[in-house]
Amino acid sequence: MRSNRHTNRWLNAAIIVLALTLIIIIYRREVLVDAYIANLEARISALENYYNDSAESDSNVPSDGNTASKDDRMPNLAHMPVRNNTPKADTKTNLKAPANQTETRTTSRLAFSDTKTNDTLTYGRKFRQPTKFELNSIDSVTLIRIPGIGAATAHMIISYRQQLGGYYSAQQLAEKITWEGSAERLKDWNENWFWTDEKKIRRLHINEASFKELVHHPYLNYDQVKAIFNWKDRHGQINNIDELAQIADIDSTQSAKLARYVEF
Repeated sequence: MRSNRHTNRWLNAAIIVLALTLIIIIYRREVLVDAYIANLEARISALENYYNDSAESDSNVPSDGNTASKDDRMPNLAHMPVRNNTPKADTKTNLKAPANQTETRTTSRLAFSDTKTNDTLTYGRKFRQPTKFELNSIDSVTLIRIPGIGAATAHMIISYRQQLGGYYSAQQLAEKITWEGSAERLKDWNENWFWTDEKKIRRLHINEASFKELVHHPYLNYDQVKAIFNWKDRHGQINNIDELAQIADIDSTQSAKLARYVEF
């Protein structure tokens, strides 16, 4: 009897060890597969970056007979596990192509459509010269190509645009972008890169919007929205921005901003 008990214990222990071994083997295989997929994605990204760069170079540099072929310039994928988007020094800007052809190609490349919303497009290099984009239509892919804007800043710009319902001025970016040295960068964006179409602003109807919709707007806080709903419960609808400012105790600066986002 005692021998059978010892045998069962050893058998149970062996089963547990075998199960743990299988778990470890499966986990290691998953890790290896994930690493392989990540490496493959990095190589594909390197190829995409290469073809984008070569297409841009080919469109600006005339053939002189000494230019290396595309195959000669093909990146060695075995040594390119990580994609590198660092702009290369432009040593070919003094080469001249036919005036009309150069102007057409440059305009086509720099005026990267600000109405596209497909963020799966490959990120290109930074724009080399200022190009105006409508701030309520521009997507993250295009934002990242503007000097001074990275992925985090592009996400913040679009996220704040959604919270507001749209921008009426590029100067509103200063309400969110406050890092050191941002004032000069914001001035450049406002003067050289962005314009706004107020017709694209999404307005809130004060007398019909829900409590949740109003309290999520950046220009209203909880106490102000509560005061608005208390007034509507006792007196009915609100008729204009001045009445709204008085009811919700909104100062003149804030009410001037809010007036662009509400209707009655």
